[in-house]
Amino acid sequence: MYLNDISKIRAVEWGSTHLWDVRFKDDDGLKEFANWFPASNIEEGLFSSNMHTFEAAGSSFAIPKSQGLETIKITFLDSVQLTVHSWLRDWVKGTIYHHGRYVARIGDTGVLRRVQIKKVDRNHADLANGMKEGTYSVYPQGPFHFAGDSEGNIVSNSVEFVIVKEVLSDLVVDAGTANGLPSIGGGLPSIDSFTSSAGNDLLS
Repeated sequence: MYLNDISKIRAVEWGSTHLWDVRFKDDDGLKEFANWFPASNIEEGLFSSNMHTFEAAGSSFAIPKSQGLETIKITFLDSVQLTVHSWLRDWVKGTIYHHGRYVARIGDTGVLRRVQIKKVDRNHADLANGMKEGTYSVYPQGPFHFAGDSEGNIVSNSVEFVIVKEVLSDLVVDAGTANGLPSIGGGLPSIDSFTSSAGNDLLS
């Protein structure tokens, strides 16, 4: 057997899904969410591969053909004013499609916007302060709906963004200048809580 000792499992420091934070940089249209984003879940595309399939000698085969679109999917909460819903609607219907008059070019002002994602990076030598930060130029894709119900739940929705390019990817190791982003009412931990002296025990 390959796994013949339970100590091998105990020796692994397993990853956690909650050590991240996200915001859209310098976007005043988000109003109260201009410097942080009320995300509850995130899926950050790392790679996408398109395959070429063919049949030969009575068998089916697939080989890599090209890289596919990389996307970021964010599930978020929203305010009673539906700030994020209105912001996304204005971005797509106004800035990209100009209310049906014409379609903007990808390089036109406001079509692409920058989203920043920070994650604790345990591969860095400074485990207490190391964070990996990626900044991407993105635009929304796919249908987007408001979903109501009769249960009185907090408004929540999901949207997918296409990554056009990665603007920046680096390590932020100085907690004093990392500008950690605030959390949502205790539901999401703040990056600051993992870069402060009080949070060092969590990463040791």
